[in-house]
Amino acid sequence: LIDILPYLDVDGNGKVDALTDGLMIMRKLLGQTGSAITTNAMGTGATRNALDIEAYIQTLKPP
Repeated sequence: LIDILPYLDVDGNGKVDALTDGLMIMRKLLGQTGSAITTNAMGTGATRNALDIEAYIQTLKPP
């Protein structure tokens, strides 16, 4: 798990946080899309927008 930890920073703010990154990953896994994934969940200093985050999370899922 330590090896994949950096990849879980889905908002790109340099920190992995269950209440931001984890929440957005869960929302995507539950089928939400676009801004529904990121609403009230983006971490301070996020460098990705809603569409970028959705696309990034998609790259984490197995084919």
